[in-house]
Amino acid sequence: MDRVRLPGTDIEVSALSLGVAEIGVRQTEIEAHRLLDYWVQKGGNGIDTARVYSDWISGCAWPFMEARFSTFLRSDLITVCGATR
Repeated sequence: MDRVRLPGTDIEVSALSLGVAEIGVRQTEIEAHRLLDYWVQKGGNGIDTARVYSDWISGCAWPFMEARFSTFLRSDLITVCGATR
């Protein structure tokens, strides 16, 4: 997968980012981890997330998406670049 260097840094991020707006919502946490594992195995390290991604889900307390994503980060020793808005 192509990489681009973030201006003014030594950080290289995949040219494509995986959007995780509904990760762990439409699938189990295990399935969400499998999706993220697959993304990393294919060379991806760009993840697009935002605090508001779970705002429309009834009963989900903030920060649902970040909590799901953080369990993945803690489970694997990988380098991922997370972009948030």
